[in-house]
Parts: sequence; C-alpha cells; structure tokens
Amino acid sequence: MASRVVFPQPDPRRKTVADLSKLAVSCVEKQSPDVLHAHFAPVGCHHLQMAQRLNIPLVTSFYGFDYERLPFEKPAYREHYRQLFEGAAAITCAGPHGREVLIGQACPAEKIKVLPMSFRPDEFQFLERKKVAGQLRLVQVATLTEKKGYLDTLAALSIARTSCPNLHLTIAGEQQDQKLVHEMRNYIKSKGLESLVTWLDFLPHDQLDDFLAPFDVFIHPSCYAAHRDCEGGPVAILEAQASGLPVISTTHFDIPTEVLHDKTGLLAPERSPEHLARHIERFYHMGSVEYQEFSHNARLHVETNFDVRIRAVQLRKIYDELLTC
Repeated sequence: MASRVVFPQPDPRRKTVADLSKLAVSCVEKQSPDVLHAHFAPVGCHHLQMAQRLNIPLVTSFYGFDYERLPFEKPAYREHYRQLFEGAAAITCAGPHGREVLIGQACPAEKIKVLPMSFRPDEFQFLERKKVAGQLRLVQVATLTEKKGYLDTLAALSIARTSCPNLHLTIAGEQQDQKLVHEMRNYIKSKGLESLVTWLDFLPHDQLDDFLAPFDVFIHPSCYAAHRDCEGGPVAILEAQASGLPVISTTHFDIPTEVLHDKTGLLAPERSPEHLARHIERFYHMGSVEYQEFSHNARLHVETNFDVRIRAVQLRKIYDELLTC
C-alpha cells in the first residue's frame, strides 16, 4: 500500500513546539497524509487533536528526556501523556526498558512498538586496530551534560591510572552544561589529571569516522540526571562499534541491547567509577587476540541489529498495520 506520512518535529529556528503548529498544519493540508508521526512525546501531545480531527493515526516516538524528565519537571504533562497514550495509534521506544517505563506510566502495552535506534553502519570504516597490552587510548564523544556520565569517566580514570600508567582520555563535545564543565575542570586539576586528558570542543558529525581512528576504546557511562533525564539508546555508542571500537558503558536504560557485555564491550552499574575503572584496567592489559574479538563482534552486532534499512522495513510494517486496521 502506498501511504503518505508526515513527521511533525522541532525546527531549530523555532523556540517551542507551539511555534511549529502553523507549519505542521500547512504541511498536513498540502500533503493529505495517511499517518502522522511525531518525534518526541511533547510533539505528539501537541498534535494529537489535529490527528483526531483529521481522523488519521498518530504515531509518537520517545527518545530520552521525554520518558521521565518532562513529566518530572512539568507535572501537567502527566495528564498530557495520559491523553496521548489513549489517543495515539502507536507509541515507539528504543528498547525493552523503555517499554517497561511507558507501561509504568499507564501506556497500553499493545500500543508500544520497540523500534531500536539506527544508523548507517556502512558510513563508518571498520579499522583493524593494533592493540598491545600495557596501553589504552580512551575517547568519549558526547554533549557535556550530566546524563553522559563525564564525572564518572574522570573518576574512573583517576582510579585506574595507579595500575595503568600508559593511559590517556580524549573528550570531545559541545559544552552545554557550564556548571558541569566547571566541575570537570576542577576535578581534573584537583586529581592531577591534566597530562592524561585531552579536552576538545564540539566535533562535527561528518568528522566522527576519521576522529575515532586513533583510539582503542569508546567510553560512555550514561546515567540518570538529577532531573530524571536519561538516554533511551545513544547512537554514538553504535557508531563507535561500527568503526570497531569496543565500548565501556553502563546498564543504563536500553544500553544493554546496544552493547553486549563481555562480547562487544563491558558494562558497569550506573554511577560506579570503581566498576568502570576495572573495565578500563581489563582493556588496558588486554592483548591483540582478545581485543580483536571484541572489535569484530562490535561491528557485526551493529550491522546485524541497528542498520537503518532494517529499521525502515519495521517502521513501514507499523504504518501498514495501522492503515489496515
């Protein structure tokens, strides 16, 4: 069945979801879609009435802050979510943990479709890195916000350096949270980590593939922020594995589906620098044979399970099912 789908989503030139409304209505009037697909819960909440008025199914995708932070900081959204869960035709999330969170918020289980994050693995060159025991070059690429776990990365580095002298960390990311930036700089100075850390600014995405080439392990210890912000499934973790980098991360949210513990990387509990440090130490002392196994597993895992072309087929099936109900 040929169908037309409209995707109302935030425009960076507009400040709020409400500012998008006129544009969305204009698109819908011109294109007469069969399905309305909203990315992020507040966009879905805002366009639910329009979908109902036009009598077309609404699909809404949850990604991160919209799982728990939004209703935590703005309790009025609890009622908005109730209406969304009742009125939307389908709700998508990145994995089984996200599904349970939504069920816990009273979303009907039969409406939830697990649709993992995806990307193009073939846009990343797999590199046969030469890893020797007794050295480790770590990298973390992410916006500087609390949920990315940067302070845990630095604390783990401080712990691990006592037994891993040839250790280095490179950080690259937009400095969004200035309070966190200040805390990180103070921590690096207080622990004498200056010589162990290279700190870069924002990295354009089209440079990521080449940028990852010199490193041995990608570290990304995601965690819940104080205001309940979280990560559904970080795409950066998938992209790193596509290049052949094993990942050190946490059991946060749906990361265990993205990183297979002891196969494509190593996972620690959230906010546990001690566990992270042990994982750093393991990769530090790891030789080439075991490292290559992690590296090849990482690439195969994302090729098999997170290719956007596979996900597109699944999404199309969801649309078709809604239109044949």
